[in-house]
Amino acid sequence: MKGVTVSIGRIVIDFTDVYWDFFNEFHKRICHFYGVTSELHGLFYFLAVTMVAVSTKGKSYNPIFRTHFLRKISEGKTKSQALVCIMRRLVNIVYGMMKNKTEYRPY
Repeated sequence: MKGVTVSIGRIVIDFTDVYWDFFNEFHKRICHFYGVTSELHGLFYFLAVTMVAVSTKGKSYNPIFRTHFLRKISEGKTKSQALVCIMRRLVNIVYGMMKNKTEYRPY
C-alpha cells in the first residue's frame, strides 16, 4: 500500500494525501474495489501477531497486548478470536493517533 509506513518498535502509519471517510458508502466501495481493506486487514493482522509474539528467550515483545490476549483466551475465546480483539484494539489506537496527531504512547 503506497504511503503506509509500519514500524514494530513504534506504531507509525503515515497516509500521504489520503483522506478516508469509512462511513461514506462511495469510499467504502472504492476501498473494497482496490483491495485497500484487505491490505489494511493484513497489515493489522501482522501487527497483532507481532504484538502478541514471545521471543525465543520466553519474554513477550509487548506485555500489555500479551496479557490482553491471554485474558481473552481465558475468557473462552479461541486464539483467532483473541487475535481479532487485539487487531480491533490496534485499530482504535491508530485511529486515535491519527485523529489527535500524536505518537504511540503505550502507558
